[in-house]
Amino acid sequence: MPQETGLLELATGVFAKIYPEGRTNAGFVVGDEAVLVVDALMTPGLARELQEDVRRVCDRPIRYLVNTHYHGDHTFGNEVFAPTPIISHQRCREEMAERGEASLRRFATMRPELASELEGVRIRLPDVTFSESLTVDLGGITAQLTHPGPAHTGGDTFVYVPERRALFAGDLLFARMVPFMADGHPQGWVQALERLEPLDADAVVPGHGLMATRKELREQRDLLADLCAVAAEALRSGVGEEEAASWPRLEKYAGLPRAEGMAIGIGRAYAELRREL
Repeated sequence: MPQETGLLELATGVFAKIYPEGRTNAGFVVGDEAVLVVDALMTPGLARELQEDVRRVCDRPIRYLVNTHYHGDHTFGNEVFAPTPIISHQRCREEMAERGEASLRRFATMRPELASELEGVRIRLPDVTFSESLTVDLGGITAQLTHPGPAHTGGDTFVYVPERRALFAGDLLFARMVPFMADGHPQGWVQALERLEPLDADAVVPGHGLMATRKELREQRDLLADLCAVAAEALRSGVGEEEAASWPRLEKYAGLPRAEGMAIGIGRAYAELRREL
């Protein structure tokens, strides 16, 4: 059986760090001149392990760190990479500045086993931001950074490596599970996934879950499209969020990991339809 977790080489110079049990994933791209890291993980310790993975693979400098969005499980390790510049969408930086400290306290409460390490984390904001897209040349290989519009958060970025047909989807994709939607824009998320599917990507690194393909992108899009359709019909009918979350059209997702997140998603879809987001 092929290795499913740990450090995986997806193609020449493209590596994914995949964690079990739906924990946060990361990765990096190695060019002839430099390395670009995708996400810094939840703790300084995990970030240092990712740095060590890069060093085991090559001796080229880590010149860029990309934050795919502001959530702490992807960004609390940022400070470990200093002084490497951090790149993100401009809204990601704003969200991190607005919510980072509160998010850090919340994570420490939710994950008491990590509280002592999280207590020492300093929120490090991105240094370079972009509005729509940015291409980074690493020497013989490029990383294309794109903001697909509000989706999982207001400031998402996906990273596509066209020369290797590899895609880092960030939390636009929770492979084979219900996504975390507490900051989500479900209709925008559907549109974002529709932008990812046409990319010529053989390997898709999800923000959470095991390695994926375009099949999992379609499955995530279908889940979110069903959720949006139910929310729109229920709202027109005057049905409350709790009842809408139990409608038959959504029953097929009840067996997925993190299925309790569907109720949160319905609430976000209602808010999006009411133009409250």
